[in-house]
Amino acid sequence: MADLNRSGRHTYATAVKKRKRALVLFTKAMRCCPCARGAKRDRCTCKNFDRVVAEGRSIFREAMYTCHCDVGKAFGNCDNAQHIEALKSRSAMYEALGKLDRAKKDAEWMLELAPRLPDGYLRFGNIARLEKNDEYAWKMYTAGIEAIKETAVGSSPKLQQLLDARKPLYQRFFRRDPLSLPTEIVAHIFSYLEFTQLLFCLRVCKQWKRTLTSPVHCQLWRAMVFTDRLNKLAPSLDDVKWILSFAGDGGARKIKIASRTACSQSTLTLLLKRSSSLEHLEIWNLVKLSLPSNEKIWNQLKYVSFTTSAQNAVDGPGGFPQTFLQNAASTLEHLNFVGIPKQWYDSVGSIPLFTNLKTLRIGDHEKVQPEPFTDEEDDGEILPFPIFFLSIAFPNLEQLWIGPDVPYLGAELVETWQDKWEEVWPHLKVLIFNPRASTGDDPYAEDSRVTIRYLTCLKSLQHISLEFDDEFDDEGWPCMFSGSDDEFDDLFPDLDVTQHSEFKHLRSFRSSTMGLSPPGAWNMLSNAIKAEQLTSFDIVFPPGDGTGVLSIRHLEEYEWLRGASSIHTLGCYQYNLRSRSDNDEDWLLPHFLATFPNLRTLSLEPLSNWPIAEFARELLAILRVTHLKTIYLCTRLHCTDESMGQVRQAARDRGVELIEDRQEQQWPVPLKV
Repeated sequence: MADLNRSGRHTYATAVKKRKRALVLFTKAMRCCPCARGAKRDRCTCKNFDRVVAEGRSIFREAMYTCHCDVGKAFGNCDNAQHIEALKSRSAMYEALGKLDRAKKDAEWMLELAPRLPDGYLRFGNIARLEKNDEYAWKMYTAGIEAIKETAVGSSPKLQQLLDARKPLYQRFFRRDPLSLPTEIVAHIFSYLEFTQLLFCLRVCKQWKRTLTSPVHCQLWRAMVFTDRLNKLAPSLDDVKWILSFAGDGGARKIKIASRTACSQSTLTLLLKRSSSLEHLEIWNLVKLSLPSNEKIWNQLKYVSFTTSAQNAVDGPGGFPQTFLQNAASTLEHLNFVGIPKQWYDSVGSIPLFTNLKTLRIGDHEKVQPEPFTDEEDDGEILPFPIFFLSIAFPNLEQLWIGPDVPYLGAELVETWQDKWEEVWPHLKVLIFNPRASTGDDPYAEDSRVTIRYLTCLKSLQHISLEFDDEFDDEGWPCMFSGSDDEFDDLFPDLDVTQHSEFKHLRSFRSSTMGLSPPGAWNMLSNAIKAEQLTSFDIVFPPGDGTGVLSIRHLEEYEWLRGASSIHTLGCYQYNLRSRSDNDEDWLLPHFLATFPNLRTLSLEPLSNWPIAEFARELLAILRVTHLKTIYLCTRLHCTDESMGQVRQAARDRGVELIEDRQEQQWPVPLKV
């Protein structure tokens, strides 16, 4: 044991002598640098990095420009790699000997000689870490990164070393008060919070409260959204007044009440009366609420959406706010509502005039259906909705969404408009129709279809989306756009539908329930295809096709549609195009889809009795031959099968998003200028 101790002391003494010898050699190397010009070069003592770091000033500027002594006048900077290497090695040697103060002085000297190189910052920061001064190290690493920020990370290994050295300190020292960021960024960050969440932010500190409630951030308080979370924390009237004071002149610009119990009548009235610059009003269900009918202060209101109760009187609690809307009619552009007033059915004159309205989405509540074809008149009687008379009340509509649950559209009203057809919505570009809830055979569905057919004759239409709840029977299966359907000709022999059905401006026709015969589709789409304007189209295959013969014939008759370069969205519904062999080349639908060079979005709904394995094979074939971005699977098939796992993996490999749902209808529909 004694021998081991003696051997250890000898080795240590030898190592110390070697280190001291190394220090001498590093010092000689430094003195041999040409920057000294044969003279002894001392350190500059003017720089005080500790004070600069404490005051938050620039370390780089201190190293680069602070010098009042003779050293700075006699010697300039030196980026000689050997000189810097000698200093770094000597600093590391002092560090190994436990002389951190001397190691730190050499690191300072490195900064003095070469403030644009990362070596000094890295050495200085490492010493600060050893001294347990992490904040000092963070600032030194950051100063080094900023000093050479124009250098690409890949071109400088030492710059990457600086970044790696700073990483462990990142979470602790990179945190910044978000309110210290530029005003635009602060507004963007806090815009994601509801006003009730903003109230909690005011409790952080006085500075936060003073900043967030200043006029600079008044936009944050102009969106008042009431949700279910407010049921127990609903603000009092005084709270609402206080919040609106932060919004500045004109009060709230947006009011949204998304829950029945989130807002009281007194709160709603106060909100509206204190928000003369209101632009957006959305109330999920008025229930017992009413909107002021004796005020005309909302001269900037553009969007209103609400649901009313069919049993409640107009302008009463829970009823249709007709007077409120009339008072804002001069600026109102977008109106969405569910609950059509009974007066609108009985008297056309009761429908108010909205000359500036651009989009209208109108729905009703499901009503009890009377026995078909009876003369019995009771409260359950279904009256035809005078849809064409809305063109008088809303003459400048650009987008119209009818449904769901709007009672049948009276076809007999069309005769009245034969001589005024050019006056019916001359600017209408979007027509969407959803059916009323079906309770079996609906005797009025046919009237609605006829009326909708005439609405599609409007020449300005660009986007048409039609859904019908009832199915056509297998044998008749009439086409609304064939141009030769006696059903329409017999009803109105004096009104030539085909002369109004050029569809020159059509850009999309969407329907997952209404089938078009291929000749009817050609009549409807040919002009738009020739003009390369048609971008979206849905094909609904014949119903009741158990063998697949009808589906095959149907697809073959769409030969004229193949290769249309303007189409980027397609839908195929209720098809039965199963391959009769194990060869994927025999799949008909993939070959059809492959002809569309710009197809990016696809919706698929095969017959519900398809084997999931075959559907998966078809999807794999489609992925191989197309350049899709999104596939919507509108199917009731059990998509958790193992074969569907292969489809999902193949979609991920090709960057295709697979969505097991229907594509949502955009509203309003984006229109090209």
